[in-house]
Amino acid sequence: MEELGEEDSESGTVLAIYRGLKRACLRCFPEIIDDALVERDPGDTPKNLRIFFIDGSFMDVWVSDEKYSFHWQSDDEVIRFDNAPHHHEIETFPDHLHFQGEVRPTPISGGLNQKLTEALSYIKTETELQKF
Repeated sequence: MEELGEEDSESGTVLAIYRGLKRACLRCFPEIIDDALVERDPGDTPKNLRIFFIDGSFMDVWVSDEKYSFHWQSDDEVIRFDNAPHHHEIETFPDHLHFQGEVRPTPISGGLNQKLTEALSYIKTETELQKF
């Protein structure tokens, strides 16, 4: 599987990062991703990247400095990868996974691009998206 490349996240502004990740996700995961868009707050500041999957689920990608959150949601399930520093007991602290009502060590690692690639692969294999 192709990994999101460093050039895909661009450097500079959060908007440039979201645009690069959008292009890369659409290119690397066309079998499960329908579309993606950069959502903005009322002041027109980029808020997050929302990825729409072919089964109707979505993922919100949020990045800021060294922090990230990848929040995937369907009608009845939530999976979130993030590095909010509040689960010191997890061996992959500060990175962790919220899945099936539990907080677990995360199976993703590396830089932002690698983490998003691995998170999308995890979503694909652990959800109904594996059918596609």
